[in-house]
Amino acid sequence: MQSSMEDDLQPLYFYGHPLVLNHHPNNISEKTHCSACGDPLFSTQTSTPPPLPTLPPPPPPVTTLHPPPVRINTFPPPSVRITTFHPPPPPLPTLHPPPPPLPMLPLPPNPPPPSDETYYYFFPTSREERDDEFDPTPLPPPIPSFDPPPRRRHFGRNTFSCEECDQFHLHESCAMAPVEFSHHPLHWEHPFLLLREDPGSSCDLCLESGKHFIYRCPSCDFSLDFKCALLSHGQKFLEFKYNLHRHPLLFIEDHRDVLKKFVCSACEEPLVDSVYVCIDCRFYVHEKCAELPNVINHPCHRLHPLVLSGNSTRFCKLCQAEHRGHFYRCSPCDLDIHVGCAWPHPVIEDKSRHEHPFNLFWRQGSFICDACGTEGNNLCYICSVCYLQVHKKCTSVPPVIKISRHNHCVFHKYLKQETMVGKEECRICHHEVKMEYGCYCCLREDCNYFAHVNCATEDTDLYYIVDSENLDKLDEEPIESAITCVIEWNENGDATKIIHFSHEHCLVLEDIIEEDDKHCDGCTLSILGSFYSCLGCNFLLHKSCAELPMKKHHWFDIHLLNLESNCIFTCDICLQQCCGFVYNCDECELSFCLKCATIPDTLDHPSHEHPLFWDSKYKGRCNICGLWVYNAYRCKSCKYAVHFECITLPDIVRHKCDKHFLKLCYRDKSNDPEQHFCDVCEEMRDPNDWFYHCFTCDTSVHRRCALGKYPFVKAGITYMHEGHSHPLRFVRKKYYYSRCVICGEFCYDLALECDICDYIVHWNCMSPFSSPLDTLQWEHYHRA
Repeated sequence: MQSSMEDDLQPLYFYGHPLVLNHHPNNISEKTHCSACGDPLFSTQTSTPPPLPTLPPPPPPVTTLHPPPVRINTFPPPSVRITTFHPPPPPLPTLHPPPPPLPMLPLPPNPPPPSDETYYYFFPTSREERDDEFDPTPLPPPIPSFDPPPRRRHFGRNTFSCEECDQFHLHESCAMAPVEFSHHPLHWEHPFLLLREDPGSSCDLCLESGKHFIYRCPSCDFSLDFKCALLSHGQKFLEFKYNLHRHPLLFIEDHRDVLKKFVCSACEEPLVDSVYVCIDCRFYVHEKCAELPNVINHPCHRLHPLVLSGNSTRFCKLCQAEHRGHFYRCSPCDLDIHVGCAWPHPVIEDKSRHEHPFNLFWRQGSFICDACGTEGNNLCYICSVCYLQVHKKCTSVPPVIKISRHNHCVFHKYLKQETMVGKEECRICHHEVKMEYGCYCCLREDCNYFAHVNCATEDTDLYYIVDSENLDKLDEEPIESAITCVIEWNENGDATKIIHFSHEHCLVLEDIIEEDDKHCDGCTLSILGSFYSCLGCNFLLHKSCAELPMKKHHWFDIHLLNLESNCIFTCDICLQQCCGFVYNCDECELSFCLKCATIPDTLDHPSHEHPLFWDSKYKGRCNICGLWVYNAYRCKSCKYAVHFECITLPDIVRHKCDKHFLKLCYRDKSNDPEQHFCDVCEEMRDPNDWFYHCFTCDTSVHRRCALGKYPFVKAGITYMHEGHSHPLRFVRKKYYYSRCVICGEFCYDLALECDICDYIVHWNCMSPFSSPLDTLQWEHYHRA
């Protein structure tokens, strides 16, 4: 039998690759993937394929109609043609006597072979069409169904490889795939889908791209990847008229996980098993959801029947959340129930979340959830052992999580009993935590951290679930300091001579500079306190910047941030262009300047008498700049709000208008209108706006005038640009000087200058982070 199989497979070709049966599959790596569909070549744990199954004896011949011939894709050279005719399978038993058999129609003696460029894939047609004279031209299939052709029975789980190269391997089913489909069920409009090698195209069914082989329609831009197109080899595509969708749907009995990344358009659950598909609208619906009754009587609303309505975004009464999908609606009462809530599971059991099962219980009214402490309606689950009633979503509350806002793991407690009588606040929303209901808390004795369940788990990107069995393994390793070596110490225990990761020379600790305008190479702010300097070059670091850790947690990101130096970047929080040190998240591809990376989520700010906390849900205007923002530091006692760019303004700056430092002031206490002028632009100032002021010279300056457009890019550092062969140096021109080589205007403020040749350019003209819209946004944001 083996030799017969080999003889039959010798002429197999696939897209120009001559294929041979793998005689020694052990020589192929377990990680090898099929070159056509991309799946692993071997489905078992070892590289040896399973043995061929014992073939049953062929069925006795029956008197019935033969299906049309099936052209199997072997990609042979023009001199080799393989056309196989398959006997039909034996008839299925029926309860009633079958009708008398029809006479067998003989096939034509010599059907005309297709041309070298054309490969036909014939679909079964109706009995009347088969009674006609044989016609090799493929007829368009009937819309109601698609029956795949029978496959060669003596091929089981074989694999094939290219005879000429070692990089091309195929499953048996992929090797026998047709070159083209005639009127594929997923694309009725045009007659053919042709196999092409195009790894860059995306599939119109699963939307994935990067597959090696695709089927593409030559008449339009429709493509199916190899796996999606071959669903037809084991499926029946039946057309289904769905009342809640304008197009007919195609039924796929088993999509083989091709559509597992999508969710049902009705219930928002992942697609599994059998589904209905409208490929034109990207509409996917479970078989069970497509067969839901149009009208139901529901126990949570007994006054009126509920009618099924189509896709929309509405507020579900039961789960108290917005959903996108199908709803059961009561129009007189203006009530909506999402289909996922209308048919809940009667029992939910997950011992990793709760040791006992939760049972469905319909209530005639509202209740307070024992897991999260918020109100629920009608639908609840009860634990009869622990005497708990919870929301459906709260049956799976994780017992232990790690959130970005706290350094330790927090534990979920249904009841937090305290010996001390008092109120506890949620450290995220700063509202009271009711101890008689569930919350998250830190169990360390020296930590009094509490958070509402919904606050801690609201953003899935800012927490992760911790396995309670591996809590002992979560002890973090000590974080390395940016100071790699301490050479000398003083009597107070301060490091006076160090080696820092960001600089090749030794740095020496020095005293405060008050007269010179020096800027830190880490944060780019003015130096006023103790700092480290390099004796060989003009490299300066604040003492606090030099002592930063190499890795850091930040409440804005769940991952560990890495410290890097000598960078020019845009901060993803304050949106300012910065240079110097940056904390990067490699997984999220986010960058944080030192100002934003070191600011806490709750702080006392001198501009306001109450504490401010970060509110990610805030929508309104910043009280300082008047810009409309979608998150800000907010006071819970009043309507005071400040967004990130204002809260991180430097306290002290230098400007050419004054020889002293200018200090940030939050309100002008002078009642004299003549004093409410900016000494730089000579325009009026709003006394209630923040401004910079010199108390020695009585100089007052707008924030925008004191800072400029790029306040956090340090002058003097070098920058390499592809458009110029020499290194460029950042300069701040106090007066109009030369013309920009790009825009032709006089250079003013921040520019790049070449010390070798006569080359100068605005940083705004060639910055990789700038766009023409940035200038308009900056002018709007910084107007006084």
